[in-house]
Amino acid sequence: MMKSSILIAILLIFTQFCLAEDPYAVTVQSEFWHAKPYGSFADINHSVSLSDIGINAEGQTSAELKIEHPLDYIPQFRMSVYNFEYTNETQLEKNLTFQNLLFSANESLVTEVDLSHVEISSYYTYQQNTSSIYLGVSAKTINGELLLKSKDHEVYKVIDKTLPLITIASSVDLIRPNLQFQFHFTGISMDRDKSSDIKANISYQHQNRLNIIVGYRHFNLSLKEKQAFLLNTSAQGPFIGAYLHL
Repeated sequence: MMKSSILIAILLIFTQFCLAEDPYAVTVQSEFWHAKPYGSFADINHSVSLSDIGINAEGQTSAELKIEHPLDYIPQFRMSVYNFEYTNETQLEKNLTFQNLLFSANESLVTEVDLSHVEISSYYTYQQNTSSIYLGVSAKTINGELLLKSKDHEVYKVIDKTLPLITIASSVDLIRPNLQFQFHFTGISMDRDKSSDIKANISYQHQNRLNIIVGYRHFNLSLKEKQAFLLNTSAQGPFIGAYLHL
């Protein structure tokens, strides 16, 4: 959470710098996502489901900065900061084994699964009539951690990965004024690790500069770390947000 706050602060400072440049169009966006997680993590011998350790739906937040310019031959820029952190303390219903440690049934277990990430994208925009298509590449950097802690045992792992991805997005103006349908996909990893992020939403232009958005997001992440650590998790749920044209 602290790392995400620092990155959001950097994003806002960078926004102020960009406002001094007239040719640039700057958009700042914030979202609240009710994300229900699924999946598991595993070592070479044992797998632990997120449901087994009491990880349930929690609200997640994100912030985004988008900078666009009128030059056709230079790609546009987007930076997104996603908080994706689940913490819980639960009483185990059954024995769990991970990293050669036994966490016994009925004992209290503190868990933290943090997959917060930063995504930086460079893309080109193709516009035609009432629709736009965005094509580019992204780098998703995951700075997270996994913690399992009981009275007698503790497992702590740092998750540090950068994934190269392809970004595809589109927007279409709807019949009613001030309404727009937007779709965003980031995925097709060029590495052995995989990630996909799909968002679909309706955007309503409340004022000249302010837009309200409501939609649905599905996020998937599959990592293969050294020392036979595997992570396969996904989360989905509705989100609400707003973006402001500065």
